[in-house]
Amino acid sequence: MPHQKTERRRYSPEFKAAALTRVANGERQVDVANDLDLTPTTLRRWIQQAAASTDPLQHPTYAEVVAQNRALQAKLTQAEEDVAFLKVSAYFEKQSQQS
Repeated sequence: MPHQKTERRRYSPEFKAAALTRVANGERQVDVANDLDLTPTTLRRWIQQAAASTDPLQHPTYAEVVAQNRALQAKLTQAEEDVAFLKVSAYFEKQSQQS
């Protein structure tokens, strides 16, 4: 019985970028691959290709995206802490005005 060749699937740059972003945001590679119906090898190859990217203006490297993501997460955490502090401060200010 002759072996039938399956057609190779093609993915858009946007699809690949979304998958890489999910991994950069901390999701496990295997979970992202399963979610998107990819083989883990395909996703790993995309990550390696992104890490080897040489055009920082057009395509930041995977490491740069991860570093930027971590920095943004730290800023978000700080902003959330600041908001919580301001809420507590406003509550106590209101309480002191009522007394």
